[in-house]
Amino acid sequence: MSDSFNFNGKMDFNNSAVAFGKNASASTVNSAASMSPEEAELRASLEKLLPVLQTVAGALAYPAQGVVSEAVREVTRELAEPRPRWEKIRAALRRVAPAVTALTTLASDVARIADAVTPLIPH
Repeated sequence: MSDSFNFNGKMDFNNSAVAFGKNASASTVNSAASMSPEEAELRASLEKLLPVLQTVAGALAYPAQGVVSEAVREVTRELAEPRPRWEKIRAALRRVAPAVTALTTLASDVARIADAVTPLIPH
């Protein structure tokens, strides 16, 4: 019996595992190189957003604080997986949006009041 192998052609081993021999094993690792540019950009955006959300959560009242904190933990866990479940990440972020609307209202109120002060400033 021969152990030789002849192949004429191209073999692509990206994102693949190959093992030869007795008791051989192989595994793959999801690396940044195997991510699409869209996924890499989304991950970078989430890595910037999550710490901000966690900080904001501390300033929110109950139950919004818990909603945001739990969503941050859930997204962080998913991003640590080799193949994140993006639908789960989307659902967590959609739960956060209503919880932080009070901040949008507050920002608008502050800007409106700051603009109202302008005419009172002597020139």
